[in-house]
Amino acid sequence: MKRLLPFGLLLLFPVLLFPAESPYFGSVINISADSTGNVVLVDKSRQQLFVVKSTAPNHLTLLKEYRVTTGQVNGNKEQEGDMKTPEGVYRVTSSISGDRLPAMYGPIALVLNYPNLVDRLWHHTGSNIWIHGRDEAIRDFQTEGCISLENGNIMHLLSYIKPNQTPVVIADSLRRFDEQSYSLLGSYWKRKLETWADSWANGDTLTYFNFYSPQYNDGSLNYRQFKEKKMLLETVYDWKSVSVDDIILYYTPNESRLVFKQDYYCPNFYSEGIKQLTLVSSDNAWRIVAESYAPLTASIPPRQFLAAFVSKWQQAWESSDIGQFIKLYDEKFQTDEYDYDSWFDYKKEIFQESNRIRVNVSNLTVRNTGKEEWEVSFNQAYHSNDYSDFGRKTLLVHGMPGNLKILTEKWRAITSGQ
Repeated sequence: MKRLLPFGLLLLFPVLLFPAESPYFGSVINISADSTGNVVLVDKSRQQLFVVKSTAPNHLTLLKEYRVTTGQVNGNKEQEGDMKTPEGVYRVTSSISGDRLPAMYGPIALVLNYPNLVDRLWHHTGSNIWIHGRDEAIRDFQTEGCISLENGNIMHLLSYIKPNQTPVVIADSLRRFDEQSYSLLGSYWKRKLETWADSWANGDTLTYFNFYSPQYNDGSLNYRQFKEKKMLLETVYDWKSVSVDDIILYYTPNESRLVFKQDYYCPNFYSEGIKQLTLVSSDNAWRIVAESYAPLTASIPPRQFLAAFVSKWQQAWESSDIGQFIKLYDEKFQTDEYDYDSWFDYKKEIFQESNRIRVNVSNLTVRNTGKEEWEVSFNQAYHSNDYSDFGRKTLLVHGMPGNLKILTEKWRAITSGQ
């Protein structure tokens, strides 16, 4: 496996690299998130540490810059005692106060999670890689592998860091771009991630597994086990949908991390959570060596989110809010008598003529009839100032939870003997 391939897309922009004061570091790209938290970037070759933040997609702001000193020996850390500073995507896991440290480490040490997953994959060894202070003047390349700042600066840096949240991206050299090239890089990665999601959703296992490295290991499943599990799930569900959003990329030549919100939808449930893909360079492509998922909410069964949709529909009807009511119908809505426009006119007239509308719903059932499509049936008791009826209503609903629409509806009267 090849380990140190260049960021291939950089070759598309040979003239636009390293604008003098550009804040657009290629090591962190907010592709589609509303914003990011603070991100710490370390440039070993320039002996600099930067704190950046994004407040909008394709935007990056430089918040602070510090001089640092790193390992005495160039290159990525590989073993205990090699005097090298590791390169990759890390986080601060804890801190050690100065009263528990020798004076040479200054007032505090921030502990990094070295070796991380990729380091362990390459069998890199070592420990106690910190960002810490210093009891002497800084000179270039003077640590045993840590990242060291002047004492005043390390205390100031603390205000930008949240333990176990703030990413720390360490690279031999940080690349900068102009705004247009930075945006194009984000688009490139967005397309790759969407291709991954589409191949998973569509059961294109050849394309999907090509995104994964044979060295995949997420701590519980290796590549063979992961592949077997996914192939089994392909036989379980008739369909599935996978969508991605709020995408952030953390990049170094040694590893990249894609962090994003993932929505997963199948006949049995809907779920949303934060997915993280860890990638390394392999066979001239970035391939996934691990993934993790943290649910934002519990998985929702179809009956639950469809019942909530019917309740929303019921409330819009009872309130005679034609605007909210018609929003629940697809523009392709069709019955034997009405299309979308004529349905809107018909319901608007009823809402204007009737008052004290009450709609009672009971005995709700749901049935999956296709990809993202549901038949929802229930007993409906309707009462207004001038009319009442009782019957069985059937709605054909499609779309994702949170964006469901009615394609058609039917109603039949129920008599007391039925």
